[in-house]
Amino acid sequence: MVADLGGEVVGTLQLTLISGLSRRAATRAQIEAVRVREDQRGGGLGRALLEWALDQARQRGAVLAQLTTDVRRVDALRFYERLGFQASHHGLKLPLI
Repeated sequence: MVADLGGEVVGTLQLTLISGLSRRAATRAQIEAVRVREDQRGGGLGRALLEWALDQARQRGAVLAQLTTDVRRVDALRFYERLGFQASHHGLKLPLI
């Protein structure tokens, strides 16, 4: 999803639906690349992007939405928690290149 204002990109979000083996082969929604241009923050655009993604996921049968954020992004973490997301796992990464 790309949000534009007057032809300029002001926000993005990537939604990927993942079929899995856990949760009885349930589909989950992976939300990534949530970005809102700095001068557009605080006006509801981020919420609108996330609500769009969650609606799309529900319509396509997803039973769970998940996302990650850098632990240093305290404001982003608070934003996601206000939308109902809860911390549930520790994530690990391994660079391959």
